[in-house]
Amino acid sequence: MNVPDMYKSALLSDFGEPVKQRIRLADKMGELITVTGPTGSGKTHLAMAVARQVPGSILFHATELAVECAAQVSEWGMGGFRKFIMEIQKNERVVIIDDLGAAKLTEFYHQALLWIINYRESEGLAMIITTNKTLEEISETIDDRIASRMAGGVVLELTGEDRRIAG
Repeated sequence: MNVPDMYKSALLSDFGEPVKQRIRLADKMGELITVTGPTGSGKTHLAMAVARQVPGSILFHATELAVECAAQVSEWGMGGFRKFIMEIQKNERVVIIDDLGAAKLTEFYHQALLWIINYRESEGLAMIITTNKTLEEISETIDDRIASRMAGGVVLELTGEDRRIAG
């Protein structure tokens, strides 16, 4: 993933102590954290900070993951696609999916999300999902099972004005 310049120096210390402690605990306990908030509230900044500072983290932007899912199915079929999804994240300490809800939901992208979430949940491995959608909107537009799993984890809500506009 290409990292925009504005995130190349992202640090967990850019956030308050409660957020940093929650991220550390989730990593240690293998929890799913959903980071919600309006556009520009710092969700991607936090995701990039975790990806930079927590060894063994991998970050996918939702739209890139959706495109890659379609490409893998086209090239390898469903069997190869499942293997690809499992391989890209099985050895990672933390998997981060940034901006859930930004990509068009295809059958393959939907299946990939379920496989990743279910695998990480069953193995007790940490995962972070960022979104500007509410859990209710995710239930309605993506999948009620995914929304349920997200609700069963930790939900962090970031607030404040748009950091990009505020500078």
